[in-house]
Amino acid sequence: MTSPIRTPGSLLLQLRQATQQAHLRVERHALLASLLSSGLDLPRYLRILRAFHAYYQTLEPGLSKASLAMLPTQSAGYHYIPRAEILAEDMQDIQGSHSPESPRPDSKKCAVRRTPGHILGWLYVLEGATQGGRIIAPRVSRELGLSVSYGARYFNLYQQGQWRSFQALVEGCQASPEVPGRPDVAGFSEAVGASAAIEGALDAFDSLTTYMDAWIRV
Repeated sequence: MTSPIRTPGSLLLQLRQATQQAHLRVERHALLASLLSSGLDLPRYLRILRAFHAYYQTLEPGLSKASLAMLPTQSAGYHYIPRAEILAEDMQDIQGSHSPESPRPDSKKCAVRRTPGHILGWLYVLEGATQGGRIIAPRVSRELGLSVSYGARYFNLYQQGQWRSFQALVEGCQASPEVPGRPDVAGFSEAVGASAAIEGALDAFDSLTTYMDAWIRV
């Protein structure tokens, strides 16, 4: 077995390469297709918001502060921004206080193991997903009249710069296998953490794909 390449961006590169097919399955999913189709309207857009809201409501309690505290986030300036409450605000802008019951994802599929590598893999998917807003946010603004302060907060998350600070977090984790005063993340090197991070990212993509498959059958 060859030794992993220890360069500052190599873990991100490994994650990208290992999850390429899983990423494409999510990106091309039928549930999301209407965001870029000519028939986008408020009911279809609201359906997507409801789907994401139900997903994050199930996921985020497991992705708790206790779990996130296992990562040395302060040095990179990274912090996770909860999505469920942002999506709830967007939905309320469009539909008022009425919210139909939404299908819920299998909580077992949203189980984030409390290990640094697995958490990092999940965050790679969640933070990477915000980058789609660079294309989607201008479109919903143009087609539906929505904005960062009304109905499209979620798709404007990319403006918060979280992806950049998350990349710095990943690079910091692999550059500093020993974290002084942090025995919970000591030893989080690329050699140990890459496989766990990739597994976490693949679990995240699988969770999201399975959930969206169930949603479109409703």
